[in-house]
Amino acid sequence: PVSLPPLRERSDDIAMLVYYFIEKYSARVGRWVEGVDLETMDRLTSYHWPGNIRELQNVIERALILANDAVLKI
Repeated sequence: PVSLPPLRERSDDIAMLVYYFIEKYSARVGRWVEGVDLETMDRLTSYHWPGNIRELQNVIERALILANDAVLKI
């Protein structure tokens, strides 16, 4: 087993994970975004993430499905 601290203790990793999940799910959902709104990124990095990385993954996938713009906003 690999032991890692919870996502809430690794807020510097959140932006990297957000862009990774955008790249991963864009083709699947058929939505292409060029970036993430600054306010959205601030919200994502300041959130407590009790569901850890899986919760972040689900939030990004859902946001891509609902995206209407080239900039991802949550």
